[in-house]
This record gives sequence, C-alpha cells and structure tokens, in this order.
Amino acid sequence: MINGFSTTMYAMVKKVTTPPRTSRDTVDPRSEILKNPSSIWSPNDVSERDSAPPHPPALPHRLADPVPVVLGGTALWFLGFLVVLVVDRSNSTLIWTTLSGGLLGIIGYGVFYWQRRAARRGSRGAQQGLDDV
Repeated sequence: MINGFSTTMYAMVKKVTTPPRTSRDTVDPRSEILKNPSSIWSPNDVSERDSAPPHPPALPHRLADPVPVVLGGTALWFLGFLVVLVVDRSNSTLIWTTLSGGLLGIIGYGVFYWQRRAARRGSRGAQQGLDDV
C-alpha cells in the first residue's frame, strides 16, 4: 500500500515539475546578440558608457502643481461626509472616517503651504524645489 502511494506521489511530482510543451521556438538571446558583433559593448569603449542618458523634459506647470489634487481630494472627503450625513447618519464609522479625511486634507494642505512659503522666502529648513511649483 505504501509503495503504491509513494510511487503515485512521485509520478505526480514528476509530472508537475516537467516543463510545459510550447509550440513556439525558444530564442536564446545570446545568439541574437552575436548576430551583430559590431554592436557588442566592449570594456575599451568608454565613450558610450560614460555618456549621460538624456533627461526627460520638465512637466508643465499645471501637471506639476499639487494644489488642485490636494484641494480636490479634501473637497471629495467633505462631500462624502455630507452624503453620509444625509443617507446613513447611524453609521458612525463612515461619519468619522470621512470627517477625519477632510480634516487631514486641510492639515496636509496647511503643511504644504507652509513649506512652499518657507522655500520661497529662502529658509534653510525648507524643502528644495518647491519654489518652481
């Protein structure tokens, strides 16, 4: 009984671990690279390696400015708070969740506005890069 069971288990495991059959030919990437030997990077060629990659262009001001997102999210939390008050006043979890989301949005905008103002006036402790936004 045990011999038959262990043989069956071994056959099952062996079947699981066999690679699947595919109808597509597999391609060895090294053979693809070696087809064009002139394009292979060599350690002696430092000009390609040392050149800096191109930088992506800067985002437009309207996409880089986080104020509409922060204020829009805060407004949605307060809208959700009003909807919960009208529809399901008995659910205190939803009331407190939406109210705290709106209040945290106001606090977050306050911190953001404070950091931005400090960066514009040149304070040492302010975040860098906020004066452009």
